[in-house]
Amino acid sequence: MYPGDPATEANQSRWGKLLRRPLWQKLYLSGVLMFVLLTVLTYSARFLPRAAVEIALGTLLIVGGVLIASGFIAWCWPLIVRLWRLWIGRVFLVILNALVLLLATALARLSVSASLQLPPQDFDLTVALFALPNYVFVWYFLLSVVTSVTGVTLFLVAGAKVIAGPRNQHPGWDLLHAVGALAVTGLMIGPFEMASKYLLDREFVRLVAYAVDFHEAANYPGVLAKERVRLHENGIVSSAVLVSGKVIITTQKRNF
Repeated sequence: MYPGDPATEANQSRWGKLLRRPLWQKLYLSGVLMFVLLTVLTYSARFLPRAAVEIALGTLLIVGGVLIASGFIAWCWPLIVRLWRLWIGRVFLVILNALVLLLATALARLSVSASLQLPPQDFDLTVALFALPNYVFVWYFLLSVVTSVTGVTLFLVAGAKVIAGPRNQHPGWDLLHAVGALAVTGLMIGPFEMASKYLLDREFVRLVAYAVDFHEAANYPGVLAKERVRLHENGIVSSAVLVSGKVIITTQKRNF
């Protein structure tokens, strides 16, 4: 092959077209390539060491999913920017953000009251500390619902194009958009499960409350030295003791 050769010019033209494609198309095509390699590796796995194959398959699966999910995000991003530039889009996002914050705080209060069996308003720092991750948790949930519905809708659109559209119309990009939306949902599952594991764990909530809301008050009447207590209304006092990594809380009425 040499300069001026038709085959060389054709290859350069193909590479030029590929490089001029939008970012989301490049990401989609890279993700598809990862899954093609995964398929090839799956069929040739019996000829290779098992441990190496398992690592390679897992890596290709994760990288391919991330690339396709990134392609969907890159495809959606201009639309998100246009919505943000509209005043009604900004108002909607501000209101939605406020509702998410309220819901996150409510979930934190419910979690604290269920874990401690005491009024959550008396454990303000514990509620605040759990409201912050709950805020992210709620956004994760809302976004996963949106991407799931978007993915299913795009699959239906692609199917409708196949059935009712012109014969020369290929729904390839629509299918990749649908897969990308579902890939975003799939990538959210791991952090979602990890967050729910700790945010809903009662022992973990009790440990946090023990650390930030129960305090020593030896100079306060009726409180023993080194006793960690929380004062409530009407002379009610709850005390917490850490025994073998578990927090034991007792509540009683004291006459100060």
